[in-house]
Amino acid sequence: MTEVEPAGGFMMQLRMAYQKSQKLFSAHLDLLYQCDLDCEHCYLDHKGTRNQDTAFWKDVLDQLAEMDVFRILLSGGELFLRPDALELIRYARDLGLAVQVKTHGGTLDEETIAALGELSLLGVDLSYYSHRPEIHDGITRREGSHTRTRAAIAGLVAAGVRTGANMSVMKSNVSDVPDSIADLRSLGAIPQVNVTLKPALSGDTFPVDRSITEAELLSIERYLQAEEGESFCSPVENSAWSEYTICGAGHTGIYINPEGKVSPCISWPRYFGDLTRGDRLADLWKGSEVLKEVRSYRNADRDTCSGCDLKEGCSYCPGDAYTETRDALHGSDTLCEQTTMRAQARARLEGLGPVPETARRSNPFVILPSSALAGR
Repeated sequence: MTEVEPAGGFMMQLRMAYQKSQKLFSAHLDLLYQCDLDCEHCYLDHKGTRNQDTAFWKDVLDQLAEMDVFRILLSGGELFLRPDALELIRYARDLGLAVQVKTHGGTLDEETIAALGELSLLGVDLSYYSHRPEIHDGITRREGSHTRTRAAIAGLVAAGVRTGANMSVMKSNVSDVPDSIADLRSLGAIPQVNVTLKPALSGDTFPVDRSITEAELLSIERYLQAEEGESFCSPVENSAWSEYTICGAGHTGIYINPEGKVSPCISWPRYFGDLTRGDRLADLWKGSEVLKEVRSYRNADRDTCSGCDLKEGCSYCPGDAYTETRDALHGSDTLCEQTTMRAQARARLEGLGPVPETARRSNPFVILPSSALAGR
């Protein structure tokens, strides 16, 4: 039950059409990093950014509209700590941009929720960590946050807003997944479960230290397969693996941080433009040497991956690799361990016999035969 995209297959086809035309499909705009919560797994470990004013962001939205961008994601930090958040959402919609919003919801009042319901958004995504208030509040480290977020979910659903609720699974809430999904569905929200935690943008691994174990992943996988017909562990078989691009970052999407710096995505802090210095998005999209390099990357360029039996089951992220090693093509311990854990869980589910302990990258993936990833 990974991230559910609005309009599913249609959105995928639209993105592919944009990519074929070499046009920018989506832009993620973080308008601030500050937040009134202090979530234990947050990858934004340095939140003291210099934020830009309303006029700056309206100019950015104008540029995106002129480029015929289809979708924007407005987020933070906590987006609605900005007094102009609703003004900017309205401005983007008036330009004809499809808008998706990310918030924890705890600052939304009835008036704001009603306004969001009138704007025909792609959706609002909130973070929801448990049906149990004490667990949710423990993760956010703010008492009462569960009550406020749950009320926001109910209010948005009642206002007719497509409401997603993302549950990042970690040690503290792993046992709550089934009941939390049921709770979200009772509210009318769309559950989204994520079992992969990201390293901090500074490169610190403290968020990943809260990751679940293989046994815990196995329990979630069994639940998802039995109750939801979904899986985190099944690979995508691909005979042309080496020829494929690593990911869509820089191909169909870009990221703009609160200071106006532009990178391929939020996970990949390799900046190739600064909008506060007069750079224009259209020029960057067409002429950036960094983007040309990023777009040239293929799976075969990943120097630690080509001989790995588990590569087709790996949700490789060049941004996470860059954050950890400052080399988007070199892999990372975090990515390798997560891939290994998924393969081990699948092997146990399918009765492939005893599975050795996780190997570190010093001897990467000498763990399972290819049959552990082949369709059975």
